[in-house]
This record gives sequence, C-alpha cells and structure tokens, in this order.
Amino acid sequence: MNDRLRANAAVIGDRLNLRGLSQEASLAQNPLVVEVPDGGVATLFRFGVVVFFDVAPAARSAFLDSLEHLVSDAVPRVDLERDELEIRVDAQRGDMVDKGVLYLADRDIGRLQLTADILAKSVLLSSYEVRIGSAFERIDPLARELQESGRGGRQARDLIRHIGEIMLVQHLSLIHI
Repeated sequence: MNDRLRANAAVIGDRLNLRGLSQEASLAQNPLVVEVPDGGVATLFRFGVVVFFDVAPAARSAFLDSLEHLVSDAVPRVDLERDELEIRVDAQRGDMVDKGVLYLADRDIGRLQLTADILAKSVLLSSYEVRIGSAFERIDPLARELQESGRGGRQARDLIRHIGEIMLVQHLSLIHI
C-alpha cells in the first residue's frame, strides 16, 4: 500500500444533499466516504465541502461534475476555496504533524475521516473569512458616507443588507464548525 497520500479539500457550495447519493457503496458514514471512479476516495460533508484522498485532478473534476445536481448555491470552480495536505503513513512515527506533513500510524478509515473533518472545517472557515472580508470591503465606503453625511436613505439600506450578510456567515460558521 502507498505510504503517501495527497488530501485536497474544496468548498463546492453552501449545502451538499447527501440523501441524493446512493450510500450502498459507501466505505464509511458520518462523514460519508465513497470511492471515486479512477482511484482514491472522497469524503462528503453536508455543509458543502468535499475532501479527496489520492484522487487525480481529472478524476476530481469528473466527480465534482457528478455532484452538481446535489449542490445548493454552488461555488464556481474557478472560485473554489481549496486546501491541500500531504499525508504519510508511518507506524513508527505514529499520529503527528511535522513540518507541514501529517503522519498517520496507519491508513485506517477512521483516521482518514478525522483528517477529512479537520481539513473540511479548515477550508470552510477560510471561505467564511473571505466572504466576511468581502462584505466588510463593501460596508466601509457606505459606513463612511453615513458617518459624514448623517443621512441614511438607500445607502443605509445597503449597509444593513451587508451587515445582514456578515451575520448570516457568522451564524453558518457556528452551525458548521
């Protein structure tokens, strides 16, 4: 068995409807782990993240294509928030992180699920940070104008809308993380 793995995580949308998948061929549940055609496995999270282990780029793309009908508020592929992790299986070193490499004592499915869970939440938090940062960039000029003019009008409504967006993202982060 290969002693090296490459893990790739991506936020593909706001939700992934796992009920729409046939789970008969799953390798594990909670989180759901399935084999990917052409090799490797994918771990799927209802909060819109997929973590791949040893899946070639073309196979990842094809697998993501097969999930499109199950994704709510899909993120365009070019804008996907991604993370990558090198994993080495080494019983002598056990479970540890050293110089950016995760070492696992074995390739047990439970260890892969735990690794996927951590990687999924990391990439999800990163995407939330980007969304909140973008909303703050839109709020800044509106807030400055409101402060200077002292009047609301249309700009105040836009400001409230952007604040609502930030509150929603913060709420989602509390639910999923």
